[in-house]
Amino acid sequence: MEAELPTREIIQWANEKLGQKSLPPVSRRTIDYWISVGLIEHPRRKGKAGGGLFPDWVRQHVVCIRELQERYNFTLADIREALANGSSLGDVLGFMDEVANTYGSSMLPEARAYAATHRLGENSRDEAANFYVATRIAEGDEELEPEGVADLVGLDVTAVMDLSRSRELPCHGREPRLRFLRSEISEWKGKTETPAPTEFTELMSHLMQLNNDLGSIHQLGDLSEKSHEWLAYWIDAVDNELWRLRRLSHEEQMKRKAHL
Repeated sequence: MEAELPTREIIQWANEKLGQKSLPPVSRRTIDYWISVGLIEHPRRKGKAGGGLFPDWVRQHVVCIRELQERYNFTLADIREALANGSSLGDVLGFMDEVANTYGSSMLPEARAYAATHRLGENSRDEAANFYVATRIAEGDEELEPEGVADLVGLDVTAVMDLSRSRELPCHGREPRLRFLRSEISEWKGKTETPAPTEFTELMSHLMQLNNDLGSIHQLGDLSEKSHEWLAYWIDAVDNELWRLRRLSHEEQMKRKAHL
């Protein structure tokens, strides 16, 4: 038979947990009001001295109501809607925690509205991913399947999934239903691609190759003394030019950082 607890014990347990979270306590009047607005079921039967007896799970239910109010600004109407959708308040709280920790506090107002209108399950990571992807799609983004990601980044599906499991490739949710957004994959691709060579980088590459070739020829033992002198001269000249170009490049990078 399921344990039943009197109101006094419900309040005492709940306030101990709320105190650990630095949240305001509840009172008998609070419980009565939440019962009157439909957030807590009426006690199944009366206990001693006319006090109600509640199922054991009501203790955690009370803590969740207060925590949703105080930490995530849920109104009692929001909480009532979430309950009407069939969500447990523990799952709603887990969903809000996951959104806050993964996607940041700026997403919380939209997450609160989502929690009030969708039935949430116990897999908070998947629920937060579903919410985030749905929000981005509504803003004009596009969801990609693994095959679409593979085509976009030029890898096969196996490589895409391996990168996703390691969280190197941006994705949402958990396997087997990892979810991808086109904007995030495109941004990742842009960051990981090797930049196209510029005229400057091509010049540097040619000079370094020339310096290496001159050095290799200088190592040959059957060259005349005059040839060795000329090679040494050009090796020094090319090396000096390389250092000059490196210094100019460094100075330009420092100027750009100063203007950011």
